[in-house]
Amino acid sequence: MGQAYAAQEFLPVSDVQEGMHGYAKTVVHGRQIDTFDVEVLGILKHKGASGGDLVLVKVSGPVIDKTNGIAQGMSGSPVYINGKLLGAISYGFPQSNGRIGMVTPISDMIRLWTINDTDQNTSDHPDTNGFVALDTPLMAEGYTGSGMEFLAKKMKEFNMVPYSSVSVQND
Repeated sequence: MGQAYAAQEFLPVSDVQEGMHGYAKTVVHGRQIDTFDVEVLGILKHKGASGGDLVLVKVSGPVIDKTNGIAQGMSGSPVYINGKLLGAISYGFPQSNGRIGMVTPISDMIRLWTINDTDQNTSDHPDTNGFVALDTPLMAEGYTGSGMEFLAKKMKEFNMVPYSSVSVQND
């Protein structure tokens, strides 16, 4: 029997305000899901890879202390505020000891699936003021070889690298 999931409510960037607090989920080791604290510092208008906004955040807590800040592999960690999904960690700022980062809003991530590859100018990236885009490992299951290639092509510009979590024999 399949497992039922409730639809996740999203927090639009228009409702986000400086000083809001939430949490992010990540896996540091094995399959244990850990959380860390997130505080909104502000909104960076039109700074996202697809021209959308980014949410500037400060992160803290035992997991952040253990990893010495936002680490490679934390990109894609979902961020929640008031029980609603804001988006995912997408950038880290090394000069802050990994305590400052940016969140790509979920609305922008969903919009990526509708972008026409031929309409994009991949050489025109917004200035991210010293932030470093983190590669996001994207675990994918059930895709054919050509499906994984399509996914990799769609996600490359957004620093997402898909990995097959199971082997698929048919195309």
